[in-house]
Amino acid sequence: MSLYIRSRNERIVPASNNTKVRTRRTQEERSTETQDKIIRGAAKCIVEPGYKAATMKGIAEAAGVTWGAIQHDFGDKENISHGVTELGAMEFKARTQRISLDSMSLSKRVDAFLEQAREQTEDELYRASIVIFRNKTQQVPMGNFSVMKETLRDIWLAIFGDIKVKIGRKRFNDIKDFTYMSVNAIAVDRMSFEKGERHDRSHFKLLGEFLIRPLNK
Repeated sequence: MSLYIRSRNERIVPASNNTKVRTRRTQEERSTETQDKIIRGAAKCIVEPGYKAATMKGIAEAAGVTWGAIQHDFGDKENISHGVTELGAMEFKARTQRISLDSMSLSKRVDAFLEQAREQTEDELYRASIVIFRNKTQQVPMGNFSVMKETLRDIWLAIFGDIKVKIGRKRFNDIKDFTYMSVNAIAVDRMSFEKGERHDRSHFKLLGEFLIRPLNK
């Protein structure tokens, strides 16, 4: 019979005597979990009522944490917005890292990249990031833009970097910038007019058809 040692805020880890023993989560683990709740709660609040209408109180309620926890971990809404865009960017990068590039043709790479991009535009963190960037009532911290820009550059290089020498750096970067502007425009269009997945797929298909030619030149 298996033995378990149970206590609050613990997780199961293998023990040397073949039992399963729970060890206490570290303060860092608990803090990371709280921050993740706050960021996702903030994303929900930002997408629904908008950036200006999202209050610290509302974010705390959506995250299921206290106002004091938000103050401790982030301090203010600007820092939370930075967390939203940073986590959104990191998750987009994680999505694209699932693409296996071995012996994959250019057209297949484009299709795989755009499929991950389409899925990302449906993610609440990404949609909240779009709202933050479009916000006209409060200056968005420059750190938000730099994190997203660096992550998108890394993704593009990982998938299409071998083409850079062939078509030239300027053209390579121009195509990258155009692609991300197009992806963002599709996301904004859907958010603004409540258009469905079928509408998005047709736009991403057209974008893919456009990208093949300049990347293959």
